[in-house]
Amino acid sequence: MKKIKEYLKYSSKLVKNKYFIVTIIFLIWVTFFEEFNLGSLKNSYYKYNENIETIEEQEKANSEKKEKIENLEKLDYFKEKHAREEFLMKKPNEHIIILE
Repeated sequence: MKKIKEYLKYSSKLVKNKYFIVTIIFLIWVTFFEEFNLGSLKNSYYKYNENIETIEEQEKANSEKKEKIENLEKLDYFKEKHAREEFLMKKPNEHIIILE
């Protein structure tokens, strides 16, 4: 019981201290009311991670497309394959059956 009274006495002195009160008000202001508060920082962090994932996906797609373009430029076989798959072109004596 004596420790509790000492704690309350110490805490009441602490609460009456003007520097403590100003520090608490400042922390509350910065945390909730400032332009860059914790909520906006958290949202910015999530958007940043989403953008990084999107960039990685786009880089992967770009590398696949570059590889496809290089193959089309190199060999006639890939040109014919691309024309048949993408544009459904065929030779005069062929029939095309599309399976999906």
